[in-house]
Amino acid sequence: VGVDAAPPAFALESNHPNPFTSATTIDFKVAERSNVRIEIFDLKGSLVRTLVNETVDAGGYPVTWDGTDAAGHVMASGTYIATMTAGSFTSSVKMSLDKTQ
Repeated sequence: VGVDAAPPAFALESNHPNPFTSATTIDFKVAERSNVRIEIFDLKGSLVRTLVNETVDAGGYPVTWDGTDAAGHVMASGTYIATMTAGSFTSSVKMSLDKTQ
C-alpha cells in the first residue's frame, strides 16, 4: 500500500475506472492515524466484501477491488456501494461493475 503525504481531511474518492469490468481502484485519505474500514455493499445493503479493516497512519492510500465477494466468487454486473468509516467520518461512493464489456 503506497502512502502520500498527510492530507488535511478524511476522504473517500470515486473509484477508477468506473464502470469497471475486472478491477477498480478506490483512493482514500486519512487525516490522522485511525482505524479505517472500507466495505463493499450491494444495493440490497448486504455486505459483499471488506477491503480494509486496519489502523493506518495519516496519508493517502489506494485499495483495489477485483469484483469478487469475501469467498472469491465473481459478482454479477450491477451497482455496488463502497463505504469508508474512520472514527466519526463516514462516506460512500457508487461503483458500476459491467461484466458484459
